[in-house]
Amino acid sequence: MAGRGGVTEQEGNRAPRSERFLVCLGPSPFGAGLLKEARDMARVAGAELWAITVDVEGSRLDGLSRAARKTNVRLAERLGVRLFVRSGTDVARTVAAFARRNGVTRIVVGKSLDSPWKTLLRGTLTDRLIRLSGSIDVVALSRREGEAEPSLKGKGKSLGAYGCGAALALAATALGLPFSRVMAPTNVVMVYLAAVLVAAVFLGRGPSVLTAVLGVLAFDVFMVPPYYTLVVADSQYLVTFAGLLGVGFVVSGLASRAGERAQEARRKEEEALALYAFSRDLAAAAGREELLGVVTEHLFRLGWESTLILAGEDLRSQSGRPGHPRDIPAETVEDVLRHGRPRELENGQLCLPLEVQERRVGVLILHGSSGERPEGLRDAFVLQIAQSLERIVLDERARTAELAQAREKIQAALLDSVSHEIRTPLATITGVLSSLRRGDKAVVSDDIARSALIETAWTEAERLGDLVGNLLNMSRLEGGGFQLDRAPCDPSELVAHVLGRMGERLEGWTIETELPQETCLIDVDFPLLSLVLVNLLDNALKYGSVDVPVLIRGWSEGRDFLFSVADGGPGIPESFRERIFEKFFRLPTSAGGTGLGLTICRGIVEAHGGAIAAGPRSEGGTVMTMRLPEVIVP
Repeated sequence: MAGRGGVTEQEGNRAPRSERFLVCLGPSPFGAGLLKEARDMARVAGAELWAITVDVEGSRLDGLSRAARKTNVRLAERLGVRLFVRSGTDVARTVAAFARRNGVTRIVVGKSLDSPWKTLLRGTLTDRLIRLSGSIDVVALSRREGEAEPSLKGKGKSLGAYGCGAALALAATALGLPFSRVMAPTNVVMVYLAAVLVAAVFLGRGPSVLTAVLGVLAFDVFMVPPYYTLVVADSQYLVTFAGLLGVGFVVSGLASRAGERAQEARRKEEEALALYAFSRDLAAAAGREELLGVVTEHLFRLGWESTLILAGEDLRSQSGRPGHPRDIPAETVEDVLRHGRPRELENGQLCLPLEVQERRVGVLILHGSSGERPEGLRDAFVLQIAQSLERIVLDERARTAELAQAREKIQAALLDSVSHEIRTPLATITGVLSSLRRGDKAVVSDDIARSALIETAWTEAERLGDLVGNLLNMSRLEGGGFQLDRAPCDPSELVAHVLGRMGERLEGWTIETELPQETCLIDVDFPLLSLVLVNLLDNALKYGSVDVPVLIRGWSEGRDFLFSVADGGPGIPESFRERIFEKFFRLPTSAGGTGLGLTICRGIVEAHGGAIAAGPRSEGGTVMTMRLPEVIVP
């Protein structure tokens, strides 16, 4: 059973539901056992369990300590413990302040593994927490039975660094020895101080201390009479020795700390630049697919292979390394999305929820992690991804809302236009049929009047049929385009068919045609292209002048064939020549209609791979020209 120290409650007293336990996680190899026992304590007490890890400013962890801390943090995430990372100069003060601010009722900490000398000088973490925590209970847990002592292999500096420190001391001796015979020995001390400084900057604190000690011994043996012995003839040299040794220690400590801080600053600069580049690319991502690519690329640069799963009706994912699929249990993803707690799988995969303001927008799964990257950088990346996902989701919702609003406006415009266009022919047809049905004598007895009414009804019925036909063609166009049934035909035959179809509507108009004299066949959909020419000719009659002939031309350019219909109307302003092909658009001087005819024409021509445009006629009026590419049959 693990031992306990500090201020604790009596065994068996159950804490109220509002209690909150805080376990201190550090680079100790016993952190896993500490966390599991703290979890058991919180479960028995019915308390909420938090964990905190403190980044001590200016400190530098070795490889084993970083690995142990990372293992402890990942275990906390796997167990669903809420983890906090804080920075400070003193662990005890940082933990105590955090506990007081957040209503922690009990702090759980492991017994110190520091050497007796450090414990004597600074006191243990438990002792300082008891002094600083006030009324908060502090529980110290010892190492569980069966847990191995931490291996010291690989700790400290390598032997090579210490060898270099000794070599620097010998080099300083060889350099200063010729000068010691011609100047005061105290002046040669500067050579040893330079060697200590070089060792501190490039080798670290331990080798620099060794350089200082060896420098003092070498200075005494080779520079101070009597030579080649540790005996000192003048006691004043003892002050020189002490000064050299003290200054060496101080310089080595300062230089080593400056080097560590410079290295830490470079690391933080790299992380800041990586986070900036990541944020910049995320901001430029316009959709989900682009965001998936940005996340995968940047995480892979930092040593993380990842899979991003988006929450929604259909979960979509992209693996961090193409060709290496990852099997992720769906129930695990659903559990992380439901509870918002990180999960670590048995194969080492870490599932992290992407959460923004208590809304979970996805799950990020890390398949591997870089040991040199702190958890703070990873958490910053997770937050950036979550915020970008939320932004994209909100943008998609806004676009959907805009499309719905635009659709409603179009439907309202269509209903208004169609109802207005249908009302007139229906009213005319109803009036004619009503007169014939009542058998008015003025109508029945007068053949001319009766024929005129029947002709009026027929004309309005044709108009109504054209309107319904345009609506049906518009539905076909929006439902996936026209399906072409191509067949070779003669352009002259096509124009003759259109003129015959227009029939009596052309009475009083002069129609001129310019078509190829030689035999020419074009591969087009005859009925659909006839509809285009009918609509163009109908527009020419609506907006043209009876006094100016309507010209229908057809000519070939290579394997392309072009048709044009020119009228003698007032023309179309240049600013409207593109817009007239938009759905429901009508000129201010429009002669009626739904604004669908030219839209249908463009759809049919584009289905043939061609284009249609409006331009001015040199004699005044408008020319509608359509180009049909690669339709001439050789």
